[in-house]
Amino acid sequence: MKRAKKIFIICFIVFSLCGCEQKKSSYLPDADVGILLTRFQTGKTMVRTYSKTGKKLQETKYSYGAVGNCGFTVPQMKNKIAYEIALGDDEEADLGAVLAFDISHDSYKRIDFGRNNITETKVDGRYLYCISNNNRITYFDRYDLKTQKKSSYVWKDGTTTNFCVHNDKIYAIDMESCVLYQLDFEKKKISPICNLKKEFGKDFCEGFLVVNDDFLYMTSYNHSLISVDLHTKKITTKDFGFASGGELIMKNDILYISSVDPSFGAEKSTLIKYDPKTEKKLAAWHFNYSVRQFDVRNNELFVFGAKPFTLNKFEDKENELVDIYSVALPGEVDNYRYSGFWCLY
Repeated sequence: MKRAKKIFIICFIVFSLCGCEQKKSSYLPDADVGILLTRFQTGKTMVRTYSKTGKKLQETKYSYGAVGNCGFTVPQMKNKIAYEIALGDDEEADLGAVLAFDISHDSYKRIDFGRNNITETKVDGRYLYCISNNNRITYFDRYDLKTQKKSSYVWKDGTTTNFCVHNDKIYAIDMESCVLYQLDFEKKKISPICNLKKEFGKDFCEGFLVVNDDFLYMTSYNHSLISVDLHTKKITTKDFGFASGGELIMKNDILYISSVDPSFGAEKSTLIKYDPKTEKKLAAWHFNYSVRQFDVRNNELFVFGAKPFTLNKFEDKENELVDIYSVALPGEVDNYRYSGFWCLY
């Protein structure tokens, strides 16, 4: 009887962990930022953690390759957990998995979706979303962070590499037709909103998207900012002195937009702070390096710069930046590439 009970307990644990590989290590109470480096040819990735003063705390290596999007993506954080796409490891290419990094505890969990070519993830409420596409078919997958249940929606005639989530609705733009769509995941219904071909011009229709107060905002290679009223479907554009908008973040009803401007070359960038309600540009911050990625936490601005590689932390004091620290990072050596950073919320 005791033997049968032991076998039952072991089987229960195994099935509970099925599809979710976990690793736990030490506790890092002072961890404030994590930097992700990855290899593409071999399955190796490392995470470096830094304190609130910019002091390096720890470096942990993992047997996964091609993790993240090399910095050109908005960090996905939920309860101090960072979610990143894992495209390969030592034995298998294109894993179809997302890694959940617990930076404070120096641990991770692997969440398998079984999809090829995952291009983006989002965390909203209790759900983790990801998209993948193949032969003009896009797969939207949703993972319940509490119950670990998965559900899917197959978009049979649309291609997109980016999306956003708001009030359990997914917003995505078809790269070829430039039509903006809304997906109701519960009803499994996708509906067109408007066509943005004029605003995107001849370029592929893709960019960062956010939704706030029934307005959708997105960047493109033709305008710094495109906004869509989701009720009236009215479309407006805004330019801030650079032709192309890059990363886009909404924090406390304020938009932050980075530049992708060929005239600056690869060594200068601009970051705009913009209030969409008043339509006022609150600040324009210029950097003498390429801003590969940024994030905002309360009144703090984190900037990951390239050429040279630096991790920079500022205080936003009445729309003026005050330096907190700037950490010089090693160059990309031993086939490792910087794939982004996360700041803890």
